[in-house]
Amino acid sequence: MAETSVLLSGIEYKVGKLILEYEALRNRCQELQTENDQLKITLKEQEETINRIRKQESNNTIIQSLGSEKETIEKSQKRIQQLIAEIDQCLELLNR
Repeated sequence: MAETSVLLSGIEYKVGKLILEYEALRNRCQELQTENDQLKITLKEQEETINRIRKQESNNTIIQSLGSEKETIEKSQKRIQQLIAEIDQCLELLNR
């Protein structure tokens, strides 16, 4: 009977130890789940920031492109006006 009592005490001790380890692991799992959720939120915010920056970059590229096209158009219009003025002068000389 003494052996059975010692065996039961050993089993009770081991079960108690397993319960403590289980609770520690469960707490650690909850901590990791919380950390994982926070990292997911951070990742989503960073992805949104990256997308916003990419859109801004795309818009800036378009604006720069349009700006240079606008300058080219303005230069072309001035050149056309100069040519028209020269043609008008030539026509005046021919009409004299």
